[in-house]
Amino acid sequence: MKLRKIVLPIFLAVSLYANEAYDEAEKIVTSINANNNYDKIVDQLLRVQLQIKPQLRPFENVLREFFAKYINFDSIKDDVINLYTSRFTVDELKEIRKFYESQTGKKVIKELPKISYESNQIGIKKVQAHQAELKQMLEEALEVMKQKQNINNNQ
Repeated sequence: MKLRKIVLPIFLAVSLYANEAYDEAEKIVTSINANNNYDKIVDQLLRVQLQIKPQLRPFENVLREFFAKYINFDSIKDDVINLYTSRFTVDELKEIRKFYESQTGKKVIKELPKISYESNQIGIKKVQAHQAELKQMLEEALEVMKQKQNINNNQ
């Protein structure tokens, strides 16, 4: 009986804390996606992939249909909320939410998809500029792997 008097209040407190954390995280995730930012970022990532791998272009409609079905905001919302609640306390979540509700936070939310896309473009350009070096490095690594395999086969 005494154990129940101790455990029950603790359980209720933890449960209320978890619900408050979930509610705060949901407000954050919803505000971040206020302008369909997640779907815009997914679209931009798809465009980057099509740019990197032009052989996928004939399948663009299939990829868009697949992403619309499985990789959309509604399908991942609870998982993203759980990411926030697993990494931040309720107080931290409240601070994050206050930031995103501020003018600067709203601007961050608005600009995030553009920043993400432009960051990807920078990465693509860097890789393209040094593609020959990457190819050489890969060829050298392949040669080393072949040599190791020949040594192992001869033993």
